[in-house]
Amino acid sequence: MTRLSVGYIILKKTNIVRITPEKKIKIKKVTLYNGEVDIILNIDKYELTLEEIGSFWIRNGYFSYNYLFETNDILLQEKVNQYLNNEWKHLNDYFVFLLSSRKKRIGNYKEFAPNKLIQLYYAEQVGLK
Repeated sequence: MTRLSVGYIILKKTNIVRITPEKKIKIKKVTLYNGEVDIILNIDKYELTLEEIGSFWIRNGYFSYNYLFETNDILLQEKVNQYLNNEWKHLNDYFVFLLSSRKKRIGNYKEFAPNKLIQLYYAEQVGLK
């Protein structure tokens, strides 16, 4: 159903960057200045700022990450990876919060099993035609 939905969005000639768990997302830069926030992301071959995003559809509640700290010290490895996982969760929540508060969106990032037919309806409502 997701491929069908994305195909529909593409058919309507809407610019889209699809982020799947296989995609490599790199947070290139976060700028906080005078109460303004901008984030520059690298998503595969695309560079995208928060301001360039017009609307978004989030289905699984999170962006994936591929960080893994490895060392011979197993205890240190567990602690660092736990720390990185926690930091990524906070950064992910903040990024989705910024998107949700400033942009048109489909879905709620806390929903993990949304109704796809309803999502298609909302896609049209926010301008993904």
